[in-house]
Amino acid sequence: MIILLNQQSPQAERLRQRITAEFPSDTIRWIDREGQTLTDGDPAEVFLRHEISREVLIRILQDHPSLRWMHTVSAGVDHILPIIRQYATPGLLLTKGRGTMAQPIAEYVLGQMIAALKGFPAYAAAQREHTWQRRGVTARDLRGAVVLILGLGAIGTEIARLASGVGMRVWGVKRGPATPVDGVERVLGGQTAPGQPEDWRALLPDIDILVIAMPLTAETRHCIGTKELAALRPDSWVINIARGALIDEAALALALQDQRIGGAVLDVTEIEPLPTDSPLWDQPHAVITPHISWRSPRVEDAMGDLFLENLRRYHAGEPLVNLVPEGSDY
Repeated sequence: MIILLNQQSPQAERLRQRITAEFPSDTIRWIDREGQTLTDGDPAEVFLRHEISREVLIRILQDHPSLRWMHTVSAGVDHILPIIRQYATPGLLLTKGRGTMAQPIAEYVLGQMIAALKGFPAYAAAQREHTWQRRGVTARDLRGAVVLILGLGAIGTEIARLASGVGMRVWGVKRGPATPVDGVERVLGGQTAPGQPEDWRALLPDIDILVIAMPLTAETRHCIGTKELAALRPDSWVINIARGALIDEAALALALQDQRIGGAVLDVTEIEPLPTDSPLWDQPHAVITPHISWRSPRVEDAMGDLFLENLRRYHAGEPLVNLVPEGSDY
C-alpha cells in the first residue's frame, strides 16, 4: 500500500510521523503542490487530497491510474466529483472530511449571529467614520430569535446545538425525511423546489436569520434568489458557510443595496477569491470573510484522525468512514 501525500500541506510532517508509526516508512510517496512526484517507488493506491487545485488533481489522476482510494479533507465534494468521473480509474473510492470542521464553523456562525442581532457591524462602521453612534441601531435578543438552517448535516446540527443552547428557536431543513434533530424545534423534509410539500420558503417571513449549510447540487444552485430574499423581513440576515453558488449573488447585492434585508455574512462566494469589482464588497450591511469559518488549531488533528482511521480500515479491508456513494452529487 503506497500513499501519495502533498509535501507542502500544513499537516505533512505530522501525518508522516503518524503513518510511519503504524505502517512501513516506505509507504509514503511525496508529491509537490503542482502534483509532481518527488520520490520513487511502487504505484500508489491511496491519495490524500489537501491543498491541491483542480488542475493539479486532474494531473494526479492521470499520472496515477493505480489509485484505488482518495480522501479529501473538504466536507463537500461537489467541486471535485466531475473531475473524478472524467479522469479517475473506474471504481475509485472517495471519502470526505465530513464532521471534522463542524465545531469551528458552528462557532463562527454563532458569533456572526450574535454580531448581527446586536448590531455590531453598524457600530464597526461608525467607528471607522469616527462617529459616536448610539441611535438608529436596533439590538435584538438571541433568546427567542428564530434561525432557519438549510442543511442539517454534521455542520448544521452543530449550529443547531449551539443556537438552541443560547435560547434561539431553531428550525431546519433536512435532505432526507423530517426525522427529529436535537435542538431543532421544527424539522422539514428536504424539498428544495418551490411549491412542494413542507416548502421551507413559506417560513422565510417568520425568521430572524437564515443559515445556509446545505450541499451544492444542480437542484440547490441559486436556491436563494430574488423571490427568497423578497420573502425575508427587512431586518433578517443571511449567513452562508456552505457554497457561494447557493445564493444568486446579483440578487443578494440588490437586496442589500435597497436595504430589503438586514444584512448578509458570506464566508463563501461563487468565485473565490471574490473579484475586486464585485458589488458585494461595498455593501454596508455585508460581512465578507475569505472562506475561513472552518479554521481551528484542532481541525488539522481532526483531519488526520479521520484519515488514519480510514487508512487502518482500508488496509484491513473494512468499510470506510464518510464514503461518498457511487452516483452521489455531494
